[in-house]
Amino acid sequence: MRQWRDSGGVMDYLGEWHTHPEAGPSPSATDLREWRTLLRSYDTALVFLIAFLHRAAPGVIAKDLMQAFGMTGTELGLLSAMYFYSYAGFMVPGGVLIDSLGPRRVITAGGAVMGLGSIAMGLAASPLPLFIGRLLVGLGAAVTFTGALKIAGAWFPPTQFGM
Repeated sequence: MRQWRDSGGVMDYLGEWHTHPEAGPSPSATDLREWRTLLRSYDTALVFLIAFLHRAAPGVIAKDLMQAFGMTGTELGLLSAMYFYSYAGFMVPGGVLIDSLGPRRVITAGGAVMGLGSIAMGLAASPLPLFIGRLLVGLGAAVTFTGALKIAGAWFPPTQFGM
């Protein structure tokens, strides 16, 4: 369906068709578009990095969490697992949303949900809001990986992939 080099154009991760400088607009307009695309990729990479750091966060602050909330090791393990439960459970629905709404919107919403979960965890006075916040962080993070794959699939031609 996508045509890469034969048609003289490239499809970006938003699904917009762009021509190469030789076949399209002036170099200054093309340069500006390339810079915008590069900045968008940094946004996606930053959200993905934050999601990745959230995976390890409870391990780093485990002692503080146990003291502040009077948690046992089992409860702390369950808190850590809440991220992965929601992450794994929302991967397929998140992928469907990415395909239907586009990666930019879904990753942005996922980042907002991760932020809300982080705020809920930071403001938690009891274990229940802490667990709910961790669940929200996992839900928001689930779309970052799938979205990053979708973006990579749209940006690079099939010849650039390993198989």
